[in-house]
Amino acid sequence: MEVHTHAHTERKKWTHFLWEFIMLFLAVFCGTLAENQREHMIEKRREKEYMESLVKDLQSDTAACKTYIRLAEQQSGLQDSLIHLVNFGKLEGDNVLKLYQLSYATTRIIRAPFENRTAVQLKNSGSMRLISDADVADSIRAYWAMQETADRISDRIENAGSEVRNIAILIFHNKYASLPDLSISAEPVISPDARFIQNDPVLFAEYSNRVFTKRRIIYNYIVYLYRIHDAATDLMKLIREEYRVKEK
Repeated sequence: MEVHTHAHTERKKWTHFLWEFIMLFLAVFCGTLAENQREHMIEKRREKEYMESLVKDLQSDTAACKTYIRLAEQQSGLQDSLIHLVNFGKLEGDNVLKLYQLSYATTRIIRAPFENRTAVQLKNSGSMRLISDADVADSIRAYWAMQETADRISDRIENAGSEVRNIAILIFHNKYASLPDLSISAEPVISPDARFIQNDPVLFAEYSNRVFTKRRIIYNYIVYLYRIHDAATDLMKLIREEYRVKEK
């Protein structure tokens, strides 16, 4: 009877298993490092893209500030004329026509349209965490807070304008005003024979006070728009320096 002997495989040493573990660990570790590095590079690229987009928004904001500072200053000048005419002029003859014209010319809505495209993305997606530069992140948040304050001042202007209109409808009759066209910026043409609905000194005094209140709020708005313009300019400079964003 033939006897088969079984070959005994050599038992692996514990050092073999140790090296296998080390090699596996290094493979996983290096893979994790590579993935983290890839994600870091993606986040840095997104951060740079956000900063480039924000600079474009800030450029739009500075242009808007300049435009609405000019419009607000024009309206303030017209309001000064209106207040002076009501307080010190005779409300008869040619002054009636002038007051009608001034009353319509001082109703323009004053609200700078700040660009919030990038701000919405950064806030809603939680991407503010990508902004690695603390000074830039703090400046962005401070700038957003200034925009919110400006919007609140603009709300006050609109509320004051409503108060002015509540008095104006008791003084001015729309039958003497006609629009030459349907454009938003068109000023109504006032008939030369325009007359007041009421010529009550007390009513005109209240009207003057309401316009004066709106005038003061607009002045505050102008001051704040100058501050926002300067803040936007400084923030653009900071971003360009820290992120090497080229000026276009």
